[in-house]
Amino acid sequence: MRIAVALLLLSCAVAGAAEEPVALPVVNPGFERGFEAWANAAAGRFGAFVSLDRQVKRTGEVALRIRCPEPATSPWLAQSIPAHGGATYLLKAWCRGAEGGRAEAALKIEFYNEKGENTSGRYSQRLTPGSEWRELAVEAKAPPDSIRAAILVRQFGSGEVWFDDVAFFRVGEAPVITVDPPRIAAVAGTPGRFEVDLRLRDAGQGTPPRPEVMLLTSEGRSLPGVTMDLAADGPRLHRGTIHAPALAPGDYVLRFTLPNGHIDCRLAITPAKRKPRNLTEEGVILANGKPFFPIGLYHVSPSEYALLAEHGFNCVQGLNTTNEARFAESLELARKAGILVDVPFYIRGEVAKNLPLSLDRIRRFKEHPAVLNWKIIDEPDLRPEIIDEVADAYRKLREVDWEHPLLLTIASPPSYGHWAHFCDILQIDPYPIPKQPLTMVSDYCDRAKAVLQPWQNLTAVLQCGWLPGPPANQPTYEQARAMVYLAVIHGAKGIFWYSMHDPGWDLTKTPLWPRFKELNAETAELGALAILGKPVEVACDTEEVHAAAWEREGRVYILATNPGKDARTATLKPRAGRWAAGRDGAALRVLRGEAEFKMREGTLLLTLPAVGSTLLEIGG
Repeated sequence: MRIAVALLLLSCAVAGAAEEPVALPVVNPGFERGFEAWANAAAGRFGAFVSLDRQVKRTGEVALRIRCPEPATSPWLAQSIPAHGGATYLLKAWCRGAEGGRAEAALKIEFYNEKGENTSGRYSQRLTPGSEWRELAVEAKAPPDSIRAAILVRQFGSGEVWFDDVAFFRVGEAPVITVDPPRIAAVAGTPGRFEVDLRLRDAGQGTPPRPEVMLLTSEGRSLPGVTMDLAADGPRLHRGTIHAPALAPGDYVLRFTLPNGHIDCRLAITPAKRKPRNLTEEGVILANGKPFFPIGLYHVSPSEYALLAEHGFNCVQGLNTTNEARFAESLELARKAGILVDVPFYIRGEVAKNLPLSLDRIRRFKEHPAVLNWKIIDEPDLRPEIIDEVADAYRKLREVDWEHPLLLTIASPPSYGHWAHFCDILQIDPYPIPKQPLTMVSDYCDRAKAVLQPWQNLTAVLQCGWLPGPPANQPTYEQARAMVYLAVIHGAKGIFWYSMHDPGWDLTKTPLWPRFKELNAETAELGALAILGKPVEVACDTEEVHAAAWEREGRVYILATNPGKDARTATLKPRAGRWAAGRDGAALRVLRGEAEFKMREGTLLLTLPAVGSTLLEIGG
């Protein structure tokens, strides 16, 4: 998994034929007027990396040159253009590179709503263009609530690229009506109540028509019992409350109609009872009958399983192959190394096409002791081509194995609630860190825990770097520790790292690798508390300090981290009564990290250094 930079291109089923491309005005498309209308240029964020080149140009007098020696910076220029929800847009530009250069050029379309939120986006391919001018293009569909698009030209990697002659088109007209959200999930056997926003493309004269709703099977057969309450919010927006009957597991369609068109919303129904036996009621994974806290790694060769075990890893994302012999051999190598396997089913990024193989693989290997779980797909929220195949796959895979959990990795927090219906383990991947605050980990965990059932497992994918060259996106050891603490404190019962290998990347050749054995040993201690201890609710008076506690074998263990850049002092106390093992004068010691502390009348005064984390023990 390369954790995606692009956000989900939300797709809907739309009635109507495609229109002829309509050219939309791009201000200063050939950079003939310098950097006019292009954000981040000249005195902006990337001013040091951009210039106008009068020697290398395609048309006119100049072209844009982006030159950056740092592979992790990836400078970009952007321009905003009005957009309509549901319409499809095409961005084109010409690019070239230096002779023998390795820098990549890319385009992107992003969409924004009335709140200014970046709701989705899509990249073109990343092209290493060489010294000849080549055309790049990317097409994307605007989510229903879009009011503008940002068009971006971007350099990736180290080196230089040139851009010229940017063009933007509408290639698919907005439908007469759009629905937000475009897909809904619900539980079988329970009447549904769903909130939707319906936007009309044309207000027209007088009172606009009111949309009507139909409930259809996936084959198009109409079903009775659906009603809709509507409240107009202006001439184009209707807010609807849908009341649907109890439905059996399966895929359905809510069709919203006007006299001149319609829009479909996917309605996926998950089984009411679906917890696998290898998850406890508290979301702890059971491996060979025992509680298990995964400490895993992506992109690992089976020949490296023993090396990982030596460094404290107990889990890997497995081999993604159709070759049954190689797959079976990889499971045996994992078993011998004492490594469990997160088995991926998304060969070539497919779901439905792989389903026969996936079902057969479960039947053949579900008794193998190295199998931890089955993974349906990586980041379906970013894969419009398979996004509506996941629900059916989940239901069918569950029917052939009620032991092992099914896993999804999800990139977009707003979609956690939807995907929680179609997985048993939700794996989240906060990114990009450390460019973004480390608290991205805790924020993502909180959002996931808010939508998961108690029995569902939350696993956090943390980045240990994967960019070639200087490891600019690799955390320091202290940052890596803080991310683990943040994840466990905020409800994760498993940790994966990204990545052992990626194109041009080898974790074993980085500064963090020599300390991974130490990091994983500490992670195992924290994980054991999270899956075996009894939670003790903790009140903390300092927002910058994150803390949690568990009681185990007569002692209380406190996890605390300060992910910020300055030292912080916080007071911690249990929300109910006193520390179960604590009293003034009780033994209190630091097991991990550095911290200054005092216990007074059941309250712990704790000081942590910048990016500092600690594990404390009370009792004994």
